[in-house]
Amino acid sequence: MSKKKKYCTNCSNEISEDAVVCPSCGVKVGAPVYNVKVVKGTSNDLAIVGFVLALVGIFMCFFSLAGLIVSIIAYKNCNDYVNPNKGFAIAGIVISAIVLVLGVISALAGIILPIIVAIIATIFGLAM
Repeated sequence: MSKKKKYCTNCSNEISEDAVVCPSCGVKVGAPVYNVKVVKGTSNDLAIVGFVLALVGIFMCFFSLAGLIVSIIAYKNCNDYVNPNKGFAIAGIVISAIVLVLGVISALAGIILPIIVAIIATIFGLAM
């Protein structure tokens, strides 16, 4: 009869039978999982997609919202991957947020600024 192997439920590395904490990832070992190796995805490609959408959003603002949503989802799922690409997810969130804020400010400036100028011109009796 073969000896049962015990695996960490967080990082899927083999651990000793009496381990309380996984030596690889440091997570407390819960209920033991025997002869089942948890396989994580290799790369969080969604983080890269979110980052690219954020970059495209610099030129076409409506892509920034998609980049923000995809990057947030990718960031939340980083623990499910061996290579989480967390930096891409964070960069996608930051770039998208900045572009969206600047887009809202410029849209408001385009709407409000002419109204303010018209009010000032009316007050001072200036012809436009």
